Amino acid sequence: MNLMRIRTGKNQSLVTRVLAIIAVAGLAAVSNACAQEEQAAPQPTSHTEYRELTNEWAEDFVQCLRDKGVDARVVTQEDGSVSVDPAYAPGTDFDELWNGLLDPDCIEAAGEPPELPAATEDFKIAAYELISEQAECLRENGYVVGDAPSVDEWIEQWDGARWDPVGEAGENGYDIFELTEHCPDPTGIEIEERMLENLGEDGSVE
Repeated sequence: MNLMRIRTGKNQSLVTRVLAIIAVAGLAAVSNACAQEEQAAPQPTSHTEYRELTNEWAEDFVQCLRDKGVDARVVTQEDGSVSVDPAYAPGTDFDELWNGLLDPDCIEAAGEPPELPAATEDFKIAAYELISEQAECLRENGYVVGDAPSVDEWIEQWDGARWDPVGEAGENGYDIFELTEHCPDPTGIEIEERMLENLGEDGSVE
């Protein structure tokens, strides 16, 4: 991922796609309030560290599945992020899956997947810039995309349904994966790199 897209409907948060690394195979780097005895999820401070820790976690998780007789594998994407296929043993009761996605025995063995770093306002501004550039890329390739909201409006909508040019074009009948092939989603690492470019020596945005 580029980050793989997990689309569940019109109002799916862009952060699910831009900041998560797990895809069709069914991983999700989110906290589990119901977890009791599993290892606490690592909390990386950067998206580079997040990717490294998640890759390590995925290897441990897959090994657990293999020990259970499952022909599981880690799938590495072009950008270095990973997914796991499959994510649970056949016959597992879906009600027992961790967060409805992952094998509970292997969560106990490998621990919870790392959590995403907290998004600062500087990070959100950098994400807005890259998403706006993605929208312009889509327009240049002939796709219909509306105007961006202000950066303040977009940040206010961070935890909800914010402007998503690829999602908007998808609702106009274009294929999501075709869109992101032409104009990829920015990764968390790319957003962090833009954020650092934007920051002045005193730590404030230029």
